[in-house]
Amino acid sequence: MHYLLDVSTIYPLRLNDFIAKTGENAVPIREHYGGILEGMWRSEIGVLNQAVQLWKCPEEIDPHAFDRRVRSDAEWSENYMSKIETDIVAQDHSVLTMVEPLLRPAEASHFYELRTYTTRPGKVDEASQLLKSILPIRSKASPTMGIWINASVANQFCHIWPYHDLNTRQDVRGGMSGENWESFVPKMQALLVAQVSQILVPLAFSPAK
Repeated sequence: MHYLLDVSTIYPLRLNDFIAKTGENAVPIREHYGGILEGMWRSEIGVLNQAVQLWKCPEEIDPHAFDRRVRSDAEWSENYMSKIETDIVAQDHSVLTMVEPLLRPAEASHFYELRTYTTRPGKVDEASQLLKSILPIRSKASPTMGIWINASVANQFCHIWPYHDLNTRQDVRGGMSGENWESFVPKMQALLVAQVSQILVPLAFSPAK
């Protein structure tokens, strides 16, 4: 199962306009070609003025072919890109391979944490599977929305965690303990070279609330 992760960095004071145009013009086009919007958020803590989209790709075609179909549609260039190109500072577009099946929260969560880990060369599979192995313990306190390997960036994987609020996040992360957790942490640290965390707020039209 493949997903697309789009991260758009927008000029200050233009993010709301970009979000509105994306919801009105881009989302229907991707849905027309079989894409499923799993979540769309705005950055709240970390790199600001960013819009983050997570799309599930149609199973019957290659994710790159799906993306090409969308971007070759005349509506995409004429009714979407032409309206947002002056808003954009930069865009990162990644194909993700699923490690842990996506699970949307049953209730509105208010905040999501996108964590991106860069591993030592050749260790991304080991690290992502190590994280998956601890989920039965970690998810008792707070379930993950999903884990993915970034097929567009070497040695990188990401995972998304929903929280009701930032105090809940602090309590969950500060309260992890036990023999299995204590052994997990140094094993993961030995595989990583960088970690990035970003707090995201879901948009009104995001399926993940």
